[in-house]
Amino acid sequence: LDPKLADTDNDGLRDDLEDKNKNGNVDSGETSGLKPDTDDDGISDGIEDFNRNGNKDSTECDPRSDDTDGDQIKDDKEDLNKNGQFNA
Repeated sequence: LDPKLADTDNDGLRDDLEDKNKNGNVDSGETSGLKPDTDDDGISDGIEDFNRNGNKDSTECDPRSDDTDGDQIKDDKEDLNKNGQFNA
């Protein structure tokens, strides 16, 4: 992570929210501060965590999982307008 930047990967989530324990690794419960789409589902972390609080809230897609609800349908297919909330 770049200490000169608040959001190294420019995904809309501050680095301190992505690397909560500040160890430079992507640990359980964290998103990548170097990769704007941690789960590679085509929706950036800052959009999936649309209120940008660093937590997965009930109506949000999970930026750490490409299938938030585990139904075998990827988030990019359920979040049709890519706003970080399920639409299907």
